[in-house]
Amino acid sequence: YNGTLVGNNIFSGGEGHLYRYGKSLTPASTKISLLVKKDIVGKLPAGEDETFTFTITPKQYPGIDAPRADSITISAEEYRNNQAQKSFEFDIYNAGTYVFEIAEEAGSNSNWTYSTAKYEVVVEVSVNSDRSGLTATVTHNGKPLSSSNPLTFTNIYGETETGAIRLVKVDKYTDDELSGAVYAI
Repeated sequence: YNGTLVGNNIFSGGEGHLYRYGKSLTPASTKISLLVKKDIVGKLPAGEDETFTFTITPKQYPGIDAPRADSITISAEEYRNNQAQKSFEFDIYNAGTYVFEIAEEAGSNSNWTYSTAKYEVVVEVSVNSDRSGLTATVTHNGKPLSSSNPLTFTNIYGETETGAIRLVKVDKYTDDELSGAVYAI
């Protein structure tokens, strides 16, 4: 062997990894996008500048390539401008089952009641039938995660008073908050 590879589309699938040989040795990957949506109940005053932080934590992953924990933010200004959705985006390089927990960090502003929802997202990554790359299926509670079915976190804005009640409608099987189903009473 003299260090020269012939051909542009030779694949090796050893130990669950896919590598394309060509001008460089590059692992095949699939891009993952997990959409988070912020809902707010209550009238948001013009000067409110709260920033909402969402975290993603890997809970299960195959092999040694653990995706790193990360965070994204959505500001009150973005919410006002109808930009209340953002995605965690990253690449996965190995086939297998990945499990992530996505949650909102509670802030310290007493005018807010912060969402306590925690979502477990399952990413199933498999090798394409022609071994040319990877394909991912992303679900939450067995349902596909998509732009029409994002992970929704609902906060309530307003002064809290002694005896105030926060009513949250949840899925009876998973205890997840349902989008648009949080009410201040």
